[in-house]
Amino acid sequence: MSRHIGIALFFVFFFCALSPTLAIGPRKEPARTIYISSSTGKDDNPGTMQAPRRTIASLTKEERSGSTILLRRGDTFFEGIRNFSDCRIGAYGSGYAPLLCGFRILVKPKAWKKVKNLKNVWEIDLRTDKNFIGVDKSREWGEGTLYNIGCIYRPDADAIFGQMVAAPDSLLRDGQFFVSSVFRRADVKPDTFSILYLRSKKNPKDYGTLCFSTYLLGIDNATYCIIQDINVMGFATHGAGGDLTGTHITHCGFDVIGGAVQLTFATRARFGNGVEAWSTGMRDMLVDYCTFSRTYDCATTIQASGPDAAPAVNIKFLNNKMTHCRQAFEFFLFGKPGLSFQDCEFSGNIAYMMGDNGFSCPEPRDADFLSWGPTSPPIPVRNNLLFGASYFYTENLNPLMSFNTVYIYPSQYLVEYPYRRDTPIPASDPSLYRRRSPRDNSVFTIVTPGSEQDISLRRQFEDSIGWKAPRLPIGR
Repeated sequence: MSRHIGIALFFVFFFCALSPTLAIGPRKEPARTIYISSSTGKDDNPGTMQAPRRTIASLTKEERSGSTILLRRGDTFFEGIRNFSDCRIGAYGSGYAPLLCGFRILVKPKAWKKVKNLKNVWEIDLRTDKNFIGVDKSREWGEGTLYNIGCIYRPDADAIFGQMVAAPDSLLRDGQFFVSSVFRRADVKPDTFSILYLRSKKNPKDYGTLCFSTYLLGIDNATYCIIQDINVMGFATHGAGGDLTGTHITHCGFDVIGGAVQLTFATRARFGNGVEAWSTGMRDMLVDYCTFSRTYDCATTIQASGPDAAPAVNIKFLNNKMTHCRQAFEFFLFGKPGLSFQDCEFSGNIAYMMGDNGFSCPEPRDADFLSWGPTSPPIPVRNNLLFGASYFYTENLNPLMSFNTVYIYPSQYLVEYPYRRDTPIPASDPSLYRRRSPRDNSVFTIVTPGSEQDISLRRQFEDSIGWKAPRLPIGR
């Protein structure tokens, strides 16, 4: 079995090595270099290596265009990368990759208060700055939404409290939390997202330091940039989104992303992707050699719907590693005729245990791949190595799926249809899948849970991904 997975890995990376180099990144050579260190810098410094700036937010509009921006390794920046163009953004120094962090970190655990009329429920006021470090109101991007929390992260256990409920009286199990019943932006008031309620039999102070992911993006609107060697963690919306036209994101890590309530839906829903390519004119983006872990929704996605949707052009996800996300890849385009994926692909990636994302809210669409809409066009999804999840949750089979190596459990499915009456295709019936999707020559291997094969494969995938949570500026 070790030989089989080794061969599969060889073909995954050999195939992607043949992929053409994309003409992306800055349209001209950056004119200046600015160093930033959250631990040693000052915002009135000139931004040299000897006298770095302290925050990304200190950069002027002019400096956010045509610059090389270097973040000090080992430092944590409680802010994101926003509104940059024609920049190279990377790291300098030695040590761990710099961390863009969206957490508001509770450093005074005794601040929890018992709620009198609810059994085993505790509350914390997220607005009380003296109890926290990290993200605060100075980073607010949307009035009143900062504390629309996605999850609570426990650094000591490297674990997540991720199951949000819609009302306080629904707090029935330890680890569930509630912030607000509001799900329409028009209803948001300055204090709508301010008090968080947590169900716990013991006083939450016993958990020690807890981190609350905030309603921000790690990377938001960065066009014609190269972003390299950066870790992104603790953002309750997306790891990267907005306009990423012409941008190359490479050798970055995305962890504990998403889970906030989406304030644009007619019904209550949560969201949050690792990297989202929203196709309303965005094009020419490459994401490669990145690691994605614990995303509320998918690790990567190309999507758009409605009258503004446009063809997706030259958007590619290659050679990435995904572990414990809801899906590895989501794709859909619908809303008007003529939409297509042009020179786009999801290839050469490794996905391990999709669905088991730590948010404690399993859904039928937990799968390697997800697509919405019966008219969504096809896209190449090939030469990927997949383990431990259902294969495809879709309304419309994708004829451009091929050469994937899939290890799947007997209780999972090859295809599940969200709205169609077609019978789901269980993992045990690949022949039915071949009849419905004859062009997909992917190899499916059923793995018995707990077997020697299962244990061996898990170890090999975990070693191949080599994922570890980014370090936070607090003790573990």
